[in-house]
Amino acid sequence: MDISKDEFKKIIGDTLRKARKKKNISQKDAAEKIGVSRSVLTRYENGTIDILAVLFQN
Repeated sequence: MDISKDEFKKIIGDTLRKARKKKNISQKDAAEKIGVSRSVLTRYENGTIDILAVLFQN
């Protein structure tokens, strides 16, 4: 099964959101824990930022 990059970003974002909500953690608290702003975390969860590209950019 081939998926597009946009579909993959959406899947990753949905997974992040579900995991955060399952642990009952707010976006603000989760963002602080990983060292990003709440708005950046929102963009990760919405799939508008490719989190894997950010993680492996070095």
